[in-house]
Amino acid sequence: MPERIRFFVLRERRNFSFVELMKKIPRYWITGTAVAVAGVIAARVIAPELKDSHSVYIVVKTLGHLVAFAGIFFIARGISKNTES
Repeated sequence: MPERIRFFVLRERRNFSFVELMKKIPRYWITGTAVAVAGVIAARVIAPELKDSHSVYIVVKTLGHLVAFAGIFFIARGISKNTES
């Protein structure tokens, strides 16, 4: 590789910004992960605090699991759309 081109490539790598990185990461990963983590927090952190009221505990834990699965489903759907195109 000629020296001039090699210098340009190395310079471009050093100036790699956070905005460019975020453009390369598909949004479904970020969104799906955030939704799944919110569901896990609801099911594993918030629900045990509500054990005094058993019906509320069951509802929050079930909804937390459903939200976590929805986040995982969102990631899987984004991956399948990405591989099709």
